[in-house]
Amino acid sequence: MTTDAGLGTDKNQKPEVDFEKAHAEAVANEAVSPISKSVSEALFARLSKIRPRTATLHITKDIEIASAACNVDEVLRLAKRLEQTKHDEKAQTDQLLEISKEFSFEELIAAYPKEVISLAHELALLAINASEEALAKSKKRDRSTTRKKGNQQVYVISKDGKSIECTMNKGRPANPGVDRPFYEFLGFKVSDDGKSLSPDSYKDANGQTTTSISRKWIILELLKGNSEWISMGYTISEKTTTPEAEPA
Repeated sequence: MTTDAGLGTDKNQKPEVDFEKAHAEAVANEAVSPISKSVSEALFARLSKIRPRTATLHITKDIEIASAACNVDEVLRLAKRLEQTKHDEKAQTDQLLEISKEFSFEELIAAYPKEVISLAHELALLAINASEEALAKSKKRDRSTTRKKGNQQVYVISKDGKSIECTMNKGRPANPGVDRPFYEFLGFKVSDDGKSLSPDSYKDANGQTTTSISRKWIILELLKGNSEWISMGYTISEKTTTPEAEPA
């Protein structure tokens, strides 16, 4: 096999991927779906639990129980057992390290075909269950958001026998063009590109000139009884609505 001179490396060998770094970057990436992150967390947690069998933890727990009971003889007996167990486990770990130097990871796990297949099925099932759980939580949040939107107060603004129904916009106001019918009903002119209004200001309930123009602020001004809007013949009232029943 051809190798680089002086390096002893295979020219065709692909560079190793730093999966720990790649995983951390994916988890931190806002573009990655929360569902994908939930599945990733479940799989990582399961594989991270794989550890060599150890009896020292059980013996330590027994020592704590014996100490609490002031059973000195049992504590001494368990202490000797703990020392021997630690010695045996170290010898076993050293043996496993020597084996790992002789065989590759793939060769080692190939010696346990039944266990590997069982683990593969377990992880596949875990991925399905974690996905379904995350999807259920996502749908629950969506239903909650829908209910909140459905229960949002609707207002009716009227003038000269005509009226328009509207709600207070939440968050950053959209471009005027999105609410063209609303603004035109209130006497504004929306630019052709939908980005500006004319006039670009009005008198608020305190008689001050304001450029804060949005559905929310106009509705609030009408609710305050802004004399400028009232003088133009506008009135506002809350629309009585019956909340829709939740689907079974």
